[in-house]
Amino acid sequence: MFFGLEGLADLLGRSMTPTVHIEQGANKEYMICFHELESFEHFNVDVDTEAELLRIHAQNADRTLYTDRASKLPCGVNRPELITAQKVNGRVVVTVPFEAQGPKKVLDQPALIAGDKPKALKVHVTPAPAGRFEIKHENGVLHLFVNGLSAKDLVVELDGKVLKIAGKTAEGDFPIVRHCKLRRRVLSPSTITAKVEPDGKICISVPDSALEHEHKLIKESIKVEH
Repeated sequence: MFFGLEGLADLLGRSMTPTVHIEQGANKEYMICFHELESFEHFNVDVDTEAELLRIHAQNADRTLYTDRASKLPCGVNRPELITAQKVNGRVVVTVPFEAQGPKKVLDQPALIAGDKPKALKVHVTPAPAGRFEIKHENGVLHLFVNGLSAKDLVVELDGKVLKIAGKTAEGDFPIVRHCKLRRRVLSPSTITAKVEPDGKICISVPDSALEHEHKLIKESIKVEH
């Protein structure tokens, strides 16, 4: 969570569940990466070796906005003094080198224990944000997928090398406009197609043959005659 009235605009532009991911490097070191920390300058990194928990407290430059993050460590820690942390392009990366690692003290509990009586819970799948672009190029065709738009009143226009997709969200309550610049000029616009996929995405297909040929630059030495 983010706190502080002056950080409201920053909060609105970020996810409510900032991402944390863990990866293991070539030397068996673990790297715990905390994302979405671009606006913060002051950091306190705390390692709880007993609970095997990593905590970060971050504040912005004038200390009017702060956030707290936490992550379970992927391993036990025998030498916490070897753990390092650094800020990299808005992320905080905490590295636990192999030499600092030890056996886990807090053992993971099994998912199900004999005698448990599970209760079914409803699972809600959050759809991708409306207007999100996906681009794929396969078999000589460029496919542009746009998520969350209603097929009703959808407009696809071509202006030079720019494709414009305009419509409303699937619920019909919010206008969405997206632009995509093609690599080359379109010579055969009639071969470009747009359709609604079974999953509801809008797919615009641009064959390579619809675009002008790519001109290759020729580099050659010219002999000078005397």
